[in-house]
Amino acid sequence: MGAGATSGVQEVIDETKLNDALSKLSIDDKLKFWTTVSESDAKEAINGSDQMKSEFEKLSEENQEKFVTIITKVKTDPSAGAPFFELADEKGKAWLLEQTKEMSPEEQAKIDTDPEKKKEMMDKYRVYFTEELKPIYKKIFDRHDTDTMARAVAWSPDGAMLGVGLGGSVGRGKQKKDGAFLILDAQSKGLPVIHEARDSKQWISDVKFSPDKSTFAVGSHDNKIYLYDVANSFNLRGRCDKHNSYITHLDFSADSSHIQSNCGAYELMFYNVADGSHNNSPSSVKNVDWSTWTCVLGWPVQGVWPDSSDGTDINATHRSNNGRYVAAADDFGNVKIFNYPCVSKSNGHVAGKGHSSHVTNVRFSADDQFMYTNGGNDRSIMQWKILPKRS
Repeated sequence: MGAGATSGVQEVIDETKLNDALSKLSIDDKLKFWTTVSESDAKEAINGSDQMKSEFEKLSEENQEKFVTIITKVKTDPSAGAPFFELADEKGKAWLLEQTKEMSPEEQAKIDTDPEKKKEMMDKYRVYFTEELKPIYKKIFDRHDTDTMARAVAWSPDGAMLGVGLGGSVGRGKQKKDGAFLILDAQSKGLPVIHEARDSKQWISDVKFSPDKSTFAVGSHDNKIYLYDVANSFNLRGRCDKHNSYITHLDFSADSSHIQSNCGAYELMFYNVADGSHNNSPSSVKNVDWSTWTCVLGWPVQGVWPDSSDGTDINATHRSNNGRYVAAADDFGNVKIFNYPCVSKSNGHVAGKGHSSHVTNVRFSADDQFMYTNGGNDRSIMQWKILPKRS
């Protein structure tokens, strides 16, 4: 089972026979259970099995509510989707065994060595995937076509909304919606747009909701950060406009009153969230608790930069949610984990090597058990498991 939301499930099912009930379901029923995307879907899945229903009813009302919440959390916590992926993989393997059960070992070997046999099997699998598996994938991960490139995305703190910053450049000129942003309803099928706006004409590089969900911040390549009032129909409340280059990273303070940001000119600046005014006294925020840390410049991440850096070597950082570590993605295909804060270049680190090109971004999972990285030219997304330090 996956980490995050699933660990919460374990707390409940270990106290009951729900785990045994789950294990006895057919693959199709398990898939139905783990692809629930709403409370009604979850209850329907539970009621679909007499044994599941019986064990579920033995839970207290509090644990029943907790259980339903957890199994539907996959919608906003992809790490909780591991059971679904394991079952989908199991279903695919069962299909392959069914296709090859009448074949001799020699005939099975030909599937990999004979191009025509391999193509025949792949064509069959495409039909199976489209008719059987794709609808399941579509159910668990709804999609919304933005009709333009998107380079920044952020969940609201309660998981109800998804903010998407649009635009980008890959050598094809301007996108038609450079500078726009979308707010999607993450709790409805199809991720419908509930708000769209565009105050910048250049592409968006970072977006974040404030911890109290009152503000949505949009960092643009026009050197500005736009602050939107969530409760007031996302009306523009203020602009942070003192940077001398495009915005690269931004973070909110834990009390949602301050923003720190970096730009392409290697500046670290601070702003007041209430109106976007510039705070020209960095010492006044030296003891501020930051809700996230993704800025590559700042006192607690100065040690992640290697000697003789040219300012572009570190592409992204992310502080773990427990505050113990900070990960840094660099231009050399590495992702390094340091103790947080990391204020000295002599600080030790653990390096993960897997990407064949520069690493563009890094994030810890909600429970800090996993880490995810985006590659640049290798166009890959990697998942890393965080293991306890060996004694």
